[in-house]
Amino acid sequence: HLPLPGKEHIVRQMNEAVSVGLKVMRMWAHTITDGHALQPTPGVFDEQILRGLDFVLHEAGKRGLKIILAIADNWYPVGGVDNYVKWSPTATKHKDFFTDETAISLFLDTHKFLANRV
Repeated sequence: HLPLPGKEHIVRQMNEAVSVGLKVMRMWAHTITDGHALQPTPGVFDEQILRGLDFVLHEAGKRGLKIILAIADNWYPVGGVDNYVKWSPTATKHKDFFTDETAISLFLDTHKFLANRV
């Protein structure tokens, strides 16, 4: 069937997952739309997007679903590893994300922020 808008789509997907016995779902914890980044600059998070993530996690919890959050994407420029490379003064290429101390630290800071959000 056709996707429903917004929250209704999320709820339908979770209900269908539970109905077929799924216990775990994977989702991005970031967006891929330019101008709507979860974290537009290091340490600054979009509260509206965070509230959407809160909704998803709450709905999952009501259904007994566990969510695996992908913190960064390897391919999209928004929400991807290239953001961390761009934010690091010592990284210049995509592959630097995996070895550059500053890029790694920025990524870990994002992880800590999301993991500790109450």
